[in-house]
Amino acid sequence: MLAGRDEVQTGLGDTLKTLPKLALAALFAVAFTASAQAKTVNYVFGQSGGGAFCDGLSLKEINGIATGIHTGDADCTEGQYAGGLKGVLGQINTPGGKNGPTYSIVTRETGSPNSQELFVIDQQNMTWVLYMQTTGSAQFTDVTSGPLLLAGSPASRSGMSAAVAAQASITRAHPPQNPTVEFTLADGTGAPFCNGVSLSESGGIAAGSQTGCDNSAAGGVYGRFVNEGARRWAIVTSSNVVPALDFIYVLDQKKKTWTLYQQYSGLITFQYSQSGVLLDGPPPPSARRRSVLSTIKH
Repeated sequence: MLAGRDEVQTGLGDTLKTLPKLALAALFAVAFTASAQAKTVNYVFGQSGGGAFCDGLSLKEINGIATGIHTGDADCTEGQYAGGLKGVLGQINTPGGKNGPTYSIVTRETGSPNSQELFVIDQQNMTWVLYMQTTGSAQFTDVTSGPLLLAGSPASRSGMSAAVAAQASITRAHPPQNPTVEFTLADGTGAPFCNGVSLSESGGIAAGSQTGCDNSAAGGVYGRFVNEGARRWAIVTSSNVVPALDFIYVLDQKKKTWTLYQQYSGLITFQYSQSGVLLDGPPPPSARRRSVLSTIKH
């Protein structure tokens, strides 16, 4: 028989009364520390030659995960969701020449359903690097960078967002040329989905596409992420079926596991979704009707 709410509350009160004072103090200290970890930051993307672009990020950070908005003023068509993971990226050089803790934030431009952006923001050195990819035309690559400014900083604002200003760069980008690796995503029992990735990895950057039942562009960065532990690839991609759905797959190629984070502008803020086993090779024909999309948790 289930206890009623009053019984549960009474039981909780009795339990607290029996706790030693030091243990009780420690309990509340842990709760206070957890709540104190959350903070909100607001940034504008500065230009390396001075001034600033018209867009930036407004993020709430807690426990290694950031959620928020890709902001913009009246000149920008922004407002898309933005979110990502905290970590230290291996082999990625920031404009300041130091690899400190960073957030890798996935977002996109309003009106550009086939393009994705990954902003790597370094809050210690106050710099940002933008990586972009466009399904069907441009693989994942770094396109521009600059100083990270606090929102409200006095700086002349451009009428363009950082991504729009970098469009010429992404068309000239050359993807990594290392040998390609292919993986299939499977559930915890090893049963394959029809989703896979084909990637070329070089210098801490991966570029390629999804395989199997989707062919969206896929690419990302390599690093040690706070809530993932070991060094892993954080691969940004989307879906042909639901173009506005952003994914970050965290791939552990040694332990052969994957973890999926997702966001859907206007509906789902950046959050953990699910995890499973990573299989070598492309998705088998037998899995052609079984997609990760069918098991996504909202």
